[in-house]
Amino acid sequence: MLDFNTQPSQNSLMLRRLFILGGTMFIGLLFAGILAMLIGNETTPHLRIVTILQDMLVFILPAVATAMLSSRLPADWLSINRGFSIWALIAAIMLMIVSIPLQNCIIKWNESISLPDSMASLQRWIVSTQQHADASLSLILGGSSIADLVMNILIVAVFAALSEELFFRGALQRIIRGNRTSAHVSIWVSAIVFSAFHMQFLGFFPRLLLGALFGYMVWWSGSLWFPVTVHALNNSMVVVTRWISLHTGNGSISDTINNIGYDSPMTTAASLLLTIGALWLIRRICLADVSRQRNVAQ
Repeated sequence: MLDFNTQPSQNSLMLRRLFILGGTMFIGLLFAGILAMLIGNETTPHLRIVTILQDMLVFILPAVATAMLSSRLPADWLSINRGFSIWALIAAIMLMIVSIPLQNCIIKWNESISLPDSMASLQRWIVSTQQHADASLSLILGGSSIADLVMNILIVAVFAALSEELFFRGALQRIIRGNRTSAHVSIWVSAIVFSAFHMQFLGFFPRLLLGALFGYMVWWSGSLWFPVTVHALNNSMVVVTRWISLHTGNGSISDTINNIGYDSPMTTAASLLLTIGALWLIRRICLADVSRQRNVAQ
């Protein structure tokens, strides 16, 4: 039975934590914007530096500050003091592979969405922001040397995954969940914010589903390192395929991957069934691992 007398204080605590997280993020955005103007972002090296600074100031700093002000055990609060099963990671890699046709179908559907004529100005803004984001990403991923590949994996894959997961799953999802909110609600709300924050609305729904997947991973496993690792692997696939295209001058690999199953309903249906099965397997492995860890602790 719920104790309604404690509800106002819990709501107040959630709002204070959201204020800390949002306030420090806003300050980080201001400083990142100033530094971006001072550094410049017209070349690949400059934009890479700006990206690192933005990740640190906008995502990592707010998450860490909120954790330190919310708990005596900030690492536990952020779920970064626990590991995860290697078998869960193997199942997640299987999920990434078998879900490619399904992802392609959702991506193509999202890109085909058009607003009514009465919202033409909004449609133009959405297309413009997407083009700007694509241009920035292409500039960051510029260069076809091995050094460029390593740098891009570290910045766009590893560091971006760590910073975003700390903020959206480690901090934001934890804050919402801490208010006796359903785990499902906290996961999907965080995923919506995660996708919207990227300002790439032609890819909003695929990124929303990806954010929800990361949310369930940290909920099932109890470890933020699980979604961080999978997030980094997912981003690495994009980095590597783009690098191969630049290095070889042949974009057929990316085109082939992006079109797998798109014109085949049977392939997409099979991908859906395999994706559901992989998700079930990940959940089962994670819950069994958490149960085993509890038994050892007792």
